[in-house]
Amino acid sequence: MYCKHCGELIDDDSTFCQHCGKSQQYRREVTRNNSDIEGLSSDENKEQKAISSEASAESFVEKRTEETSATPYTNKKRKIKPLAIIGIIAVVLVLAIGIFFLVSKGLSTPHRELSATQIANLSDSVLTLQVYDKNHDLIATGSGFVVNTDKTIVTNYHVIDQGYYVEAVSEADVHYNVVGATFFDEAADIAILQFEASTGIIPLEIADSSSAQVGDTVYAIGSPLGLKNTVSSGIISAIREEGNHSDIQMTAPISAG
Repeated sequence: MYCKHCGELIDDDSTFCQHCGKSQQYRREVTRNNSDIEGLSSDENKEQKAISSEASAESFVEKRTEETSATPYTNKKRKIKPLAIIGIIAVVLVLAIGIFFLVSKGLSTPHRELSATQIANLSDSVLTLQVYDKNHDLIATGSGFVVNTDKTIVTNYHVIDQGYYVEAVSEADVHYNVVGATFFDEAADIAILQFEASTGIIPLEIADSSSAQVGDTVYAIGSPLGLKNTVSSGIISAIREEGNHSDIQMTAPISAG
């Protein structure tokens, strides 16, 4: 038998060629053809064997070609159906939404009510304001609280009205220069002042007033009559709607200053 790939003579029962090493899958067919031409002369026998080998090779190739064309190639990538894609996207979205809510819930700060002592400890962020005229005479006192940054303090507009310059004094008697107002509203009686430099004071947080209810406990920290950081308590007695804002009425005692 001859190798269908290299044409060299190999054993009839050989599965692989000893010369090129390739498979001889049509060996049986070649052997059967060889038995039909045993009566021929050696030259004719050799030639007939070669022809038979070539015919067998061609037959094998044609057979493999037909099988390949009839049977899809199993290693080809399967196409993903549109419904499967939609399902995958839906699952991903559900997981993303779930993770978002879990993270949001974990990061949110639960509401907690502070005690009177804890409220009083916030007085370090409340300063006494001393307002002077051009002659450096003290014309008014009041209080303000540091908010947003350690360079910003909020007070009432009427405290600084008619003032020439303002000093803020802490409970430890540290004086801070106020360089001006970044915002004021005379009708709302609010003024936002700016310190000359950073103070290192911890700013207070502004709460959401929409959550306030009548009967809630409230505290006031101020400097009535110049008495620094006086704390008083009371309740919210009424919430009155005034145009586009609400006025919160409370019973906590508040004196001038």
